[in-house]
Amino acid sequence: MATPSSNSVSENMTTPPSAPLYGGNVPPMSMSGNLCVNWKKWYQSFKLFMRASRLDIEDDSRKVAMCLHFMGDKGLEIFNSFQKDEEKVTYKELILLFEDYFVPKQNLTYESFKFFTCKQTETETLEEFACKLQNHSQNCQFGELQDRLVKIMFICNLHSKYAFLQEKLLPKDDLKMDETLKLAITIIQSRIQASTLQVSHNIEISHKVEIIHKIVKIIQIVILLRKNVQDVDNFIVSDALP
Repeated sequence: MATPSSNSVSENMTTPPSAPLYGGNVPPMSMSGNLCVNWKKWYQSFKLFMRASRLDIEDDSRKVAMCLHFMGDKGLEIFNSFQKDEEKVTYKELILLFEDYFVPKQNLTYESFKFFTCKQTETETLEEFACKLQNHSQNCQFGELQDRLVKIMFICNLHSKYAFLQEKLLPKDDLKMDETLKLAITIIQSRIQASTLQVSHNIEISHKVEIIHKIVKIIQIVILLRKNVQDVDNFIVSDALP
């Protein structure tokens, strides 16, 4: 019985075409609580899923279908309220529609006002104040100036108890905000260490002075005792004389 040649075997074998990597899932978007935050988290997860599954290279109609499918029933209801045809809307347009719906419009003047009037309170740490400024700056659309403006406001609006920091930080024009914060923390730590050493030194000196005072007091007592003994001896001698 003739066996098929290796060439005929290879001709009969077919290699399946490469397929996108599927797997995982994206839970429906939560429609309770802060919808702005929920949307941003959900959309980030959806984008990661699309990229990992190699679905981000698909045509718009499939990406639109995937997005509406994974958002869930509530998401589909919101889309229907836009009065758009899912067969005609582009993926980019769909995302912008949801952005406009879930993310409230920001008043840049008001957001900038909050940023430029933000000051450190007496109980706030340097890290907490820096974080508060960073958060406020996110809503101001400062662009490339953001880091520089945060640094300026950090130095200018420190609490009065940190006035000595301003003198140290103002000349450091070449530092970025994170470097400025690290330098400020280092200066504070050095100041605390120096203060601790000074207190320790003062305690040591005080202890030595106290010891000296005790020694002097003992010497005075010894001198007084000797004087009293001598007076007694003199009295006895004088009393014995005829």
